[in-house]
Amino acid sequence: MTDFLQKNFKEAPIPSPSPETISKNQYALKILQIFSAGSADDDEAAAAFIALMPNVAKYFATPSLDDLALTTLYGRAYKLYASLHSLSLSPPSCHSLSLSSLDSKYSLILSPSPCPKRRFGSTGKDVSLITCGSMRYQQSWKGSKVKTETLESDVEADVQSNLEACILHAFRNGVNHFETARGYGTSEHQMGIAFKSLIGRGELKREHFYLQTKVNPKPTKEEFRAEIEKSLEALQVDYVDFFAFHGLNKYRHWDDLFGPLDLYSVAMEYKARGVFKHIGFSTHGTPDLTSRFVASGKFEYVNLHHHAFGSYTASGTSFGGGVGMSAVVEAARERGMGVFCISPVDKGGALHNPSPAVSGACWSAGLGAVEYGAGWAAAVHDTMSVGMARVEDMDEPLYAAHLVHREGGQERVAEAEAGVRSLMEGLHGKAWLDTCYEGLPHCFGTDHAVSFGMLVWLYNLREALGMGWFTEERFKVFRGNRKGWDEAKSPDENRVGWGYTPGLSSSVTGDYSEVLKDVREENRERIEEILKVWAPAREEKGGRIDEIDFRPWVAYPER
Repeated sequence: MTDFLQKNFKEAPIPSPSPETISKNQYALKILQIFSAGSADDDEAAAAFIALMPNVAKYFATPSLDDLALTTLYGRAYKLYASLHSLSLSPPSCHSLSLSSLDSKYSLILSPSPCPKRRFGSTGKDVSLITCGSMRYQQSWKGSKVKTETLESDVEADVQSNLEACILHAFRNGVNHFETARGYGTSEHQMGIAFKSLIGRGELKREHFYLQTKVNPKPTKEEFRAEIEKSLEALQVDYVDFFAFHGLNKYRHWDDLFGPLDLYSVAMEYKARGVFKHIGFSTHGTPDLTSRFVASGKFEYVNLHHHAFGSYTASGTSFGGGVGMSAVVEAARERGMGVFCISPVDKGGALHNPSPAVSGACWSAGLGAVEYGAGWAAAVHDTMSVGMARVEDMDEPLYAAHLVHREGGQERVAEAEAGVRSLMEGLHGKAWLDTCYEGLPHCFGTDHAVSFGMLVWLYNLREALGMGWFTEERFKVFRGNRKGWDEAKSPDENRVGWGYTPGLSSSVTGDYSEVLKDVREENRERIEEILKVWAPAREEKGGRIDEIDFRPWVAYPER
């Protein structure tokens, strides 16, 4: 293995520096790029890394290094190096800590015990703490708009093979819940082909796993039924275990389900026929809207964002005595609902691309950033989605799921959380963090339509934790909403066009004096300054990027 690597370090071409150029067999080339700057430090790091590779192979490689095994080997080695390099460790320390990490963490991957399971609310189903999500391994996002009979020829063989490998790897590690949606492009269709193939080969049995799909509300019952039928046809199944109304993000969705349109009754028709076993909903909405759906008593589970670093689109919203979705999670628990955490790694802070500050706080507890975010989610929810693009993407979340079920595991997650909190309080102060969201209206609450709480939340993360890449990616959506705002239309008419991340980056008028009247007096001036940070002048320049840009978690195929 060392000879093979040394040969490739000498002879392989150097790829473009853009992380988007990493293809499925280019992890080796990306590693080469890291070491190709020519300085003595890089040479030493390269030597340490090459010396480490036999140990990586010992833990990760299969006896026959086919393309998939080699890709997995490089992917895991690359992620390990990237997380350690972000801490600016010297090569000897890097070598030592890497070996320690391999010994303590990934022995679980080599000799896997089944992923721990938890009862999913009152559904009676025991679901794995990890749900295999499906937004990152499908061929295209455009597939749901293509006729099913033409789709199979548009799916490349290696993409489908990779998807099947991800599903089978998850299942063999005890993951029994697979989740998709009508709006996820070719995902449903490819999963239908994969499950049919895996079941036909005897690799899976339908009764051994749970399948969830989601469909957005539609303007008529007929259109809603038609979308449901497309899902069932694409998935090639007679029933789904969990059906969710997808993206109940806007206040009008309440009327779509329970008003004259009565879309909820359509889902109940399918449940009465045994096609849907359980009905829930997913949301990117505000906590008060989400709590209304929870309190209705009509749903058996909820998919929401509730993460170690915030609650995604609900972040910065004071609600129910807490911030974000914390009170909603408690309310769902009290009603016996299953609680599904959406995207604790990506939407939970882009933890596959952590800042040095986040990496340092997590490593102080012996955890990588992904392991911390996934461990935090696994400790407080019934299940969490992990969007695999490649087999190795399951490693850290799987370790985290096992960790929180072992003695001392949750204490390590709490230690990392305390490290993050210490950094936040060190810059912002405890009083500010405890009160900064009080009195801030959400984007549906005023004609300004600004995501006030989200902007304060992003500012807090960026300044204290250096999460520049994550905060800028989130801010881009608000900027897009602002650019699309039509001043000839009313605020409510403009809001109709918002997608899954509602709110504006800045007000049309820029005068916040009236809308901030309920904010604590001691916080008002600081909040006004924060809003200036995200003002249009900043929008044109873009944001500051503090991270070292290591992202082996690119989608497959890359896009």
